[in-house]
Amino acid sequence: MDKKELAESYFLKGYSCSQAIILSFKDYVKNIDEKTLLKISSPLGGGLGRLRQTCGAFSTACLVLGYLYGNDSNDIKKKEEIYKRVHELAESFKKEFGTISCKEILNFKDDKTSYVPDKRTTEYYKTRPCKYVIGYTAKILEEYIKSHR
Repeated sequence: MDKKELAESYFLKGYSCSQAIILSFKDYVKNIDEKTLLKISSPLGGGLGRLRQTCGAFSTACLVLGYLYGNDSNDIKKKEEIYKRVHELAESFKKEFGTISCKEILNFKDDKTSYVPDKRTTEYYKTRPCKYVIGYTAKILEEYIKSHR
């Protein structure tokens, strides 16, 4: 299974968008156990705790970028390098979705949010683009990593 299919399958098993991405890249995020990966990515689902801000799949892709390429100091050049990578990934994401906003991707009109997750039903999966968004995010992240070794 490629990363796209793997991420989609985790989402369909009930994991959040952010958890589906992190689990799909656990072979890249070495030395961190699965339980810890699930915990640290869990607040990013639903556009940051269902606030519908930055897409959780995209945010978590940035966590993977940080693990692989991030700076571990206060060096300004290193900060610039990782921020450039985030911008590059964001451009690929925006080409497909026009935004990195969860709310805009879901086409939600009001600002009402709830911290209570929706039940995963057949109807839920039919009305949300999340599976596609997660799969696409995994695909572009995998391509990015392969082209920047």
